Amino acid sequence: MKNMNRFRAQFLFIRSVGLVGLLFASADAAPFSAPAPYQSPDPYPASAVAQDLEVTGQVLYGTANAAKTAATVDIVEVYSNNPAYVRLKQLGLSETRGRGKGLFEEARASTNKALAAIARRHGIDVITVPGGVSSDGEVSDHTREVIDQLPLFSMEGDLIHGKNLRGMQSVGELDSQAVLESIPAYLEWKALSENDAQYHLLQKSYLDQFGKAVKKVARDQGLDGIAEKGNVTSRLGTVPDVTRAVIQALSG
Repeated sequence: MKNMNRFRAQFLFIRSVGLVGLLFASADAAPFSAPAPYQSPDPYPASAVAQDLEVTGQVLYGTANAAKTAATVDIVEVYSNNPAYVRLKQLGLSETRGRGKGLFEEARASTNKALAAIARRHGIDVITVPGGVSSDGEVSDHTREVIDQLPLFSMEGDLIHGKNLRGMQSVGELDSQAVLESIPAYLEWKALSENDAQYHLLQKSYLDQFGKAVKKVARDQGLDGIAEKGNVTSRLGTVPDVTRAVIQALSG
């Protein structure tokens, strides 16, 4: 009964976000590029071979036809840890329209990629929701491993510092306007027009000061990148706000 209740909850979640027929990766789908090898001091358990395997629940990856190995993944838990989906929910956006649709597509793509990577790693033929497969042997759950395969961050817009969010392990955020308002050259520049003699000199001055302060804080705090405040979400928790540190670094 417990498994049946869990399966029903999984199915209702999938249906509620419009994933049925969309989320589930097909064994015939174009292969994803291989991710970097996962390293852990405690290896995840491999999926056991099941001689009498019966799939009765929603399939997340692969196909039940002629499947020899199976595993389960709690897709609700995976999505609750997917930074793009977390961001979508935090902003109260729709999964089917505008900005929310883009975040949903990002979340779905990264989830499918993670499922496929784990299936290849362990030779799993089919992955279902918990309670969706039965066999004469133990069926391993790979929820934690799929989550660990997801991107650490989801970002809208460009990085203020750093080149590529992919591969970054630590990211901060700052209120760039608050930093600029703390630079005298910027305040002078705002009062000028492009025809004023000091316009471009002051512009270069405040941009140089801004850039140097940001780089110093990134280096001092060991940050791989810095984004505009509110533009980045991390599945590891709160993104550190370095605005005050950057303002203090202006006088350094």
